[in-house]
Amino acid sequence: MGAKACILCGKAPPPALTGEHIWPDWYNRQQPGFRYELESVLERGEPVVRPTQGMNLKPKVLCQPCNTDWAAS
Repeated sequence: MGAKACILCGKAPPPALTGEHIWPDWYNRQQPGFRYELESVLERGEPVVRPTQGMNLKPKVLCQPCNTDWAAS
């Protein structure tokens, strides 16, 4: 699920919102073979749990300037 405006500066697209990692890629590399369970909710409200080897959640919540300038600081 993405935001309708940047969660830092409040600007609405354009520019398009970019995906920002919730779980950093470097942590996945530190835990090779670790198994996670990812839970999500279907539109009908039913929870679904699925196994995954890495977490790669990148919701589109930041505009490009905030993602590259603010998040990199």
